[in-house]
Amino acid sequence: QVDSIINSYMDMVEIEDKVIFLDEFNSIIHHIVSSPHIKTKGIDIFKTFINILSDSKRLICVDAHISPICFEVLDFCNIDYKYYIYYTYSVYCVYCVYCA
Repeated sequence: QVDSIINSYMDMVEIEDKVIFLDEFNSIIHHIVSSPHIKTKGIDIFKTFINILSDSKRLICVDAHISPICFEVLDFCNIDYKYYIYYTYSVYCVYCVYCA
């Protein structure tokens, strides 16, 4: 749960050695920026999320419906990334974003 990300981050040891895999990346971003449930801690949650993205050894983000704001967040973090679009039966299936 994104709402408990601050506690989870505090428990992580040496995040720079961790590979972070985020499924439903677009939904995570959308939840952080628009959920009324996290408005009281919104800034702290966003900062913690940015730290996790920036500090991890490798970041893999996937989603079937990714929007420009996801790339804007990665750009904001100065993360060097490549993205791939995988197709299944002529319908886009999954966007994978691999970050160095």
